[in-house]
Amino acid sequence: MFHEAAKHGNNQFYGYLYANEHTDDYKTVLQGITPLPDKDIQIFARAHATIYALIKECVKELEISNPKIAKALDPYSKYRPITAPAGVPFLAEKEYEKAAEAFRESKLYKKLINSSINALVEELKPEDIHTMFMVFEKEIVACPLDVVPESIKPLEKCLVTKFEKIEEILLAETLMIFALQKSLENACSLLYTALIGDDLRVFNNDNIFSIDKNYSNSLRKIIQLSAIGIFLTGKSNTVGDIMLVDCDPSPEYHMHEFGVIQSYSASFNGEMGDTSKVTMMVVDDLLNPYHLLTNRIIDMDFPPLVREELEDSKDKNISVKKKISRNEKCPCGSGLKYKFCCGKNK
Repeated sequence: MFHEAAKHGNNQFYGYLYANEHTDDYKTVLQGITPLPDKDIQIFARAHATIYALIKECVKELEISNPKIAKALDPYSKYRPITAPAGVPFLAEKEYEKAAEAFRESKLYKKLINSSINALVEELKPEDIHTMFMVFEKEIVACPLDVVPESIKPLEKCLVTKFEKIEEILLAETLMIFALQKSLENACSLLYTALIGDDLRVFNNDNIFSIDKNYSNSLRKIIQLSAIGIFLTGKSNTVGDIMLVDCDPSPEYHMHEFGVIQSYSASFNGEMGDTSKVTMMVVDDLLNPYHLLTNRIIDMDFPPLVREELEDSKDKNISVKKKISRNEKCPCGSGLKYKFCCGKNK
């Protein structure tokens, strides 16, 4: 019963610590739920600390130069705070070095940390940054996989020509931060799989009987397949987990892709026995699911005029060419209403 409450969402051991602090909130739907023994909580606290240490190691440079951006990169920052006891990680600090170095040496991270617009992001209030990314994520997640979200479409034009407006740069920066946050979120998911003793889900020539879809748009690449067998476990929600496809759809084509499971369905005792249908969003070596678009941003130059505008950003707002309602979305691309963003002083 406690496990059913704790594993809600793809938040690893945090879910157990949060559920333990809020058992009274769950009693209306899970009668009889009780807090865990202290010894169990200590184990979950250590396990959570083991995962969180990876995040801290990856963003330690940004915590000094751009603390608000570092906070935005933390995938746990979107959850409510917990007051669980501090735990000592199961892994030594040196065990994180290679993974953290690979993260910080990635082209996407370097593009972000050297961005001339970071100073503008640091001027935003923490609650505004949090709201901006929650709105951004909600739109992307709610959008069908085969459709490019409306908030992303302005970037497509810029990447064909060039960045000219400060709101275009802000949108590109937002996507870079969001993509790196997802990279860390997927790394946490992969480490969680290892810590609980689960195996990576592998789909290969032995179990795949059809590749149903294989397509991409400007934002993401999607693979949907059907396989023999059931790939559910009681330790995770499946959706949000990392999987590997390693197969030969044809004699001339070998497919080797890691991805994040977007949907999963199982059929029992059918014509082919027990079968599964899985849809995944392909990730790159950084575990970034939006690499198709961020790779193009990496290759684009942010115009120097952004830095000049930043110098006066405290004294003037972003110019708006057309009259807009104070309750409309701000044209800077933050996702906030105009009255809470660039129009708050007007």
